[in-house]
Amino acid sequence: MTWKNEIDMKTLNNVSVSLGVITIPRRVNLLKELLKSIFTGSQLPDELVIVINGCPNSSIISNYVEFIKSIRNHMNGPPIKLICLTEDSPVGYCRSLIVRYSTSNYIAMVDDDVTLHPLWVEKVRYSLQFKPDIVAGRVEPDPNLPYEIVKFLREKAYYGEFASVLNYRFMKIKRAISKDIFLIDGIRGVWANNMIIKRELIKRIGNFNIILGYYKDYIGGEDTEFKIRARKSGAIFLYNSSAVVYHAINPERLTFSYIFKRVWYHGLLYSYIFPLSQLIKAFVGELLSIFYYFLRDREKECFLAITRFISILSALLSIRKREDFIKKRVSAIRRTKYKVITI
Repeated sequence: MTWKNEIDMKTLNNVSVSLGVITIPRRVNLLKELLKSIFTGSQLPDELVIVINGCPNSSIISNYVEFIKSIRNHMNGPPIKLICLTEDSPVGYCRSLIVRYSTSNYIAMVDDDVTLHPLWVEKVRYSLQFKPDIVAGRVEPDPNLPYEIVKFLREKAYYGEFASVLNYRFMKIKRAISKDIFLIDGIRGVWANNMIIKRELIKRIGNFNIILGYYKDYIGGEDTEFKIRARKSGAIFLYNSSAVVYHAINPERLTFSYIFKRVWYHGLLYSYIFPLSQLIKAFVGELLSIFYYFLRDREKECFLAITRFISILSALLSIRKREDFIKKRVSAIRRTKYKVITI
């Protein structure tokens, strides 16, 4: 594939970007900080789609509408769609609604506990001249975090996968396309807290799996399953090092108890998306990897191999739980109603 090094202004002018975010009522203060960073950026997205997951009464919805109106009117922002779900639902279902109700060529997704660099939208648009299927931006720790936490994350880089920061340390860079744009292999480091997806890719491979993603538990993975399908389809993945978000990390995510609880619960996800033969092969492979990295004193790789081994062990032990896993989440989606409010 031949890449153009000069900026294709026609492409940039014709490409639209919707920004989607999922939040819950108890994280309203985080959402306010995110919105401030969006509306004070050098450029704005073409539309904003906000999903409020678990919003059972009209007074909560009214409060959201009022404060979003006040921010938008004060800062002259883009059109906003507010999607209010009556029940807590799997995050995959929420992401599917963002895709369904957004209208742009590209759909950017960030989490409600990040803030955007002032140039984020501008840098995202720049990367779209290369016509990627998926773009991963850079995820850094929030600069307002205590110094000790930031220092710990930079020294113990392998914790980044569980705190969802420093994603570029886990990527497999194939080659540079321009100063800040890189072609990447695999899916590691491509996280939904800073990810941009081409709508045509979704039309080709399908939307997010609605039963996957966090739902009253530690079982995420709706983005992992989507990225695996994207890779299998031959999608082009780029990394844009200048499209930066800052993640406000909950210190709980740096504890061993959180990490091992999360990797164990993820086993149920893997039992759902991978065939038994692949799980058995991965089990043997990760067991050998643990010994290999341990003997070579490679702390980061050994730690991550241990966490993957635990997830795969959990997956093998969870095979019989898949049916209950599916029923529980399908039932939650069927109970859920939602309304779409355009502001």
